[in-house]
Amino acid sequence: MIDIILSEHKAIEWQESCENYFRGWYFIDEEFYEKKETLIFFTDINEKNFEKKLKALNGNFSIVSKCKEKTYVAVDRIKSFPLLYTKIGQKVFISDNIETLKNLCYDKEIKLTSLQELIATGFVTGKKTIYNDIYQIQAGEYLIVDNKTGDIEVRQYYSHKHSADFEKSNKELCEELDAVLVNVFKRLIKSLNGKPVVLFLSGGYDSRLVAVMLKRLGYENMYCISFGQEKDKEVIAAKNVASTLGLKWYLINFSKNYFRKKLEEEEFREYIIKAANGICSPYYQGIVAEEFIKRGLIPKDAIFLTGNSGDVVEGEHFDSRFKEGKEHEKNIIIDSIIDTHYMIFGKKFGQKNLFRRFAVEFIGDKQIYSYDECHDICERFNWRERQSKYVINDVRCYDEYLGNEWRLPLWDNEFVEFWLRVPSNLRCNRKLYYEYVKNEKFLSANNKSLYRKSINLIKNHFMPIIEFFYPLEKLKEFIREKNPFYSVNLKDYLKILYLTKGYRTNTVTSHIFTEMGMLYNIKEITKLKELLEKEYY
Repeated sequence: MIDIILSEHKAIEWQESCENYFRGWYFIDEEFYEKKETLIFFTDINEKNFEKKLKALNGNFSIVSKCKEKTYVAVDRIKSFPLLYTKIGQKVFISDNIETLKNLCYDKEIKLTSLQELIATGFVTGKKTIYNDIYQIQAGEYLIVDNKTGDIEVRQYYSHKHSADFEKSNKELCEELDAVLVNVFKRLIKSLNGKPVVLFLSGGYDSRLVAVMLKRLGYENMYCISFGQEKDKEVIAAKNVASTLGLKWYLINFSKNYFRKKLEEEEFREYIIKAANGICSPYYQGIVAEEFIKRGLIPKDAIFLTGNSGDVVEGEHFDSRFKEGKEHEKNIIIDSIIDTHYMIFGKKFGQKNLFRRFAVEFIGDKQIYSYDECHDICERFNWRERQSKYVINDVRCYDEYLGNEWRLPLWDNEFVEFWLRVPSNLRCNRKLYYEYVKNEKFLSANNKSLYRKSINLIKNHFMPIIEFFYPLEKLKEFIREKNPFYSVNLKDYLKILYLTKGYRTNTVTSHIFTEMGMLYNIKEITKLKELLEKEYY
């Protein structure tokens, strides 16, 4: 038997017809479908054509379709709207809210290995969730459930793999990239339908690209917002972009205790539970949009845009430990994944054998990998785990907290598929993308100065010495900085430094520290320390 239990949402509601449920929007053959129009997807659904239908969609969605013998459950390529499932006896329960599934069976205990991983990374990898026997559907996956027996088959219809089969000059690739971007943003504009849009404009290249393309294609109903101090390099760069393009731009400098005050609001605390959903630590940046709305700077019904995650697909995160033309052992890939993703709560904790086993499960059975394979695996891990489970979770700020729609233009299928075909040497450190934008005259906070390059060089060669001074340096940063996203006071920050030794300690570390008490009843530092030190299997 199948029981489908879906929640109500502030924005982007489920559309339902005859036990078919669709949440989101999509393009097929350049035609845009949203709201009730999306239900056309369910015409003649069966096991043979369901995957083909999924592959034809270019958009953000989740799908549940209960047919006579089988039920089909799917999420899009980036898991924009998470779905979860559990099985009790022969009965399968499908929901978009983990609390709903947990409450069905009171012996659903917290899975301590998953909790450890959440602390280390900010998310739970694979199909696991924070609870035993409750699972998430991963990006690019769908389920086929037998309505009679409850048997569940998991299939993958999309995987973020590079073919790197372009054989064109840099000039030709830049021209093709430009044509792709025009197509992407024409689709975006069609989906916006003249509504006001709000773009988080930072000092980087991704949000700037969104602003430039919308301006180029004549979309005028656009507002840009930034937060920080006027002297911040990111703010200066954002202001320069907005001024050059002639866009409406607003800046708010939030106080250092902004986030701690938000935590006192019951509505916000309830939102955190929904956004975490047993999968991740919520990504909080978008909540600051609330203040722009309250001050009347942007429309209440605006659609929010971000530049997530252009840097990933364009090649920003290449690991220098992989050498072009050489082969590498599996352990080198494991080291890269661990060092990149498992260090939120300190170096010692992040190096647990448990986490290495999780990485091995993702990588596969081979022992030796080429340069291209190494980068492909690491980016695919980033896509399936960090991006789809943590970074994309930023949109919950809009649809669950504020009640607004959103768009992620740099996850458009055509844009991503272009970069999957670009050779590694042109993606490495975004070489091709920087060549594409080289003629622009905007300031950018991404430009690496000689000073920054020197600092990176020193870090690479003298890390053991630098790590010794981390706690003091991080304490100084906490006292001096005016970052509005720290969730702890000085007393609790000192506890964090005691546990992490300052290694990569940042606002996300503070969020996880706070959420351990709020969501998982781990309030005493001794209890948290025990959890960090213990080995579970």
